[in-house]
Amino acid sequence: MAVLIVAAVSMLFCGCIGQEPEETPEETVKEPIKIGFSHPFTGPASELGATVKRGIDLAIEEINESGGVLGRPLKIFLADDRCDPTEAPKAIQKLITVDQVDFILGPQCSSAVLAILPIVNEEQIPMIIYAATSPTITKQIGAGGFEWIFRVNPMDAAMGPPFADYAMTELGVESISILALNNDWGRGNVDVWEGLSEELGFEIKSIDYFQYGDTEFTPILTKIKDLDADGIFLIADYQEGYNVMKQYHELGMDQLVLGRGGVATKHFFEIAGEELADGIYGINFYTIKLDSPEHDTFVERFKERSGYLPDIGGAWGYTATYVLKAAIEKAGTTDKAAVRDALEDVTLDNFLGHIEFDDHNQSWSPVWIQQLKDGDEILIAEVPTLPYKEIFYASLEE
Repeated sequence: MAVLIVAAVSMLFCGCIGQEPEETPEETVKEPIKIGFSHPFTGPASELGATVKRGIDLAIEEINESGGVLGRPLKIFLADDRCDPTEAPKAIQKLITVDQVDFILGPQCSSAVLAILPIVNEEQIPMIIYAATSPTITKQIGAGGFEWIFRVNPMDAAMGPPFADYAMTELGVESISILALNNDWGRGNVDVWEGLSEELGFEIKSIDYFQYGDTEFTPILTKIKDLDADGIFLIADYQEGYNVMKQYHELGMDQLVLGRGGVATKHFFEIAGEELADGIYGINFYTIKLDSPEHDTFVERFKERSGYLPDIGGAWGYTATYVLKAAIEKAGTTDKAAVRDALEDVTLDNFLGHIEFDDHNQSWSPVWIQQLKDGDEILIAEVPTLPYKEIFYASLEE
């Protein structure tokens, strides 16, 4: 009894009763670094948002498990731009004014990116683009005026020339019909291939556009079938690509299909099925067939975490997050201007190649030509994009 009284008195004098123990500095939860992620999460392009988020989520999980960045965890904030240039400014303003993010990743769609470049630049928030491929973006960022925006992934002006050359020299394509999504990405590809037609000497027999959400392609495909071009250059993502290829087969068409976008990835087998996707040739800035231990580990962790194989967006969303991490660590602070300056000098090498920005804040990593065959993605060639750098910038001066 005496022992209990002494203990109680002792607790009273030390102030322990009803009082939480003080946290040590190590136990204090540090404020997260806020990363804004604008992407299409609803609407016809929603699958694009889902695939990229899987890659970003994996990178953030890995980074936070390793202690975060400068000892602080990363936290993602989402905004739905629907791949729509009228919705994109609203989405980006939500990230800036409501969520008050420190940095921004995305958007994926070129039209959405072009719509928000002035906003992000005026607000002076570092933004990394990792999937949009319109050459117009490179013209406008960095030395083009919008110095707060960087693009890690290759663009269409670096993918069109090697793909067109391969189609002509290896596949015997002398004429094509183009069927493209009617946005800055689709129109940008058409511009590139119209120039290549004059330069390389192949004929473009027709150019047709469609909108996100379109489902009826039989009239256009019937016209293309009657024109009898050697190949169809299809610039499409998953859902519209599925409908095009379904009706292509229903019409008994046999032209070679050259693809850009979701239709030229192994993930398209999961969307459309083997019968519809089989035989498509494509060029993209990611292939599941990359052969390195680092890539093998990435694929294993990605599939274990999400249940899916990675595709373009997943791989590049993952990579862009690590580029941002490297820039913050190089700056030694989350000060936006310091991180922007660090991005100019940051370099990163991973399974996708070498990331380093030129004075237009554009990086020039390799791309890959592949074919979808028998439920798999067959790697045909790796193509460096640096040879097209001087050609592209020379074209801006013409």
